[in-house]
Amino acid sequence: MALCYATSSDGISWHKPDLGIIEYAGSRRNNLLARASHGPGVFKDLEESEAAKRYKMLFASDVPVARHGLSVRFSANGIHWAEAIAIDNKNAARGDAHHTCLWAPELKKYVACSRPMGWGERRSDQQDAPLRPISRTESEDFIHWSDAEIVLDPSELERQYYVMPICRYRRCLSGNANDLQCSQRPGALRTELEPRHLGLVSRRAGHTIDRHFTAKRGL
Repeated sequence: MALCYATSSDGISWHKPDLGIIEYAGSRRNNLLARASHGPGVFKDLEESEAAKRYKMLFASDVPVARHGLSVRFSANGIHWAEAIAIDNKNAARGDAHHTCLWAPELKKYVACSRPMGWGERRSDQQDAPLRPISRTESEDFIHWSDAEIVLDPSELERQYYVMPICRYRRCLSGNANDLQCSQRPGALRTELEPRHLGLVSRRAGHTIDRHFTAKRGL
């Protein structure tokens, strides 16, 4: 896994500069920012007083020694990043999906959501797939994180959650929960509207991901 850098003035046309930071396939002419970073969440912290920590990254490490253990990195410009700092708490929201993080001024804490691994029992009708919940964890300094709290439990659902990016809306956290349905029918990737959910549906190789509802809760 890797993290890349691109800029856009309209969100449609994107510029991918040659950063010269990381070598890939024998060349540094690419827009790579980081390697061995699984599901990185990056944001600009406007409340941060230290310029060197203005940009923050939360991710699961892909290195064998700390497979999927959470780590953080800091940057002054979002391009050149300091060395990763491993998070000691193995019960934080580590996982193999996207890690969304933000600053919640009402709590004076950072909040992160992810899909934790190794949680719960496998369902009797899905022995080949583990449960996929959504969890939340908090931190006061972006380095020390609390134990993960399960906020969306899929135990009784037909479908499993895949990931839930979050954002602030007034005094609430708004999450776009994507759910995953396994199917025996392989198919090419396609995107369509599903009227029942009024959301974006993507299908790839028999897996259906629905962005079909927004879960909101107070901070």
